Amino acid sequence: MADSLVMKIPVFVSCPTSLSPSQEAARTVIVQQLDDNDLEPRALGRSDYPTELPLREVLLIARHCSGGLILGFEQFHADSGVIKPGTSDEKRVSTPLPFPSPWNHLESGIFVWTKAPDSGFSRS
Repeated sequence: MADSLVMKIPVFVSCPTSLSPSQEAARTVIVQQLDDNDLEPRALGRSDYPTELPLREVLLIARHCSGGLILGFEQFHADSGVIKPGTSDEKRVSTPLPFPSPWNHLESGIFVWTKAPDSGFSRS
């Protein structure tokens, strides 16, 4: 009974909602570890569902969390391609390259921005 009265610390978790079985298994282990340590995972599309403006909802969630975790599971891969095309750093790639969800980048940027010391930019 005492465990149910523990107030958990909210932690922002950026994670795609569509995962392969092995990715879902890894996510489940991570979420269980958070729970075992009295941390409450908060995630857009899992614990929180926006009625409109999903990025605004990410901001609201992130503001109320004490930490953040980015689960950058592969959501796209390219079998070949060109990195930095048309530049002096151009490089051809012939082995598969995995990419996370673009939402991982957006959500992590929003989370860091909400926790950064005042940088002179307006947050209103």
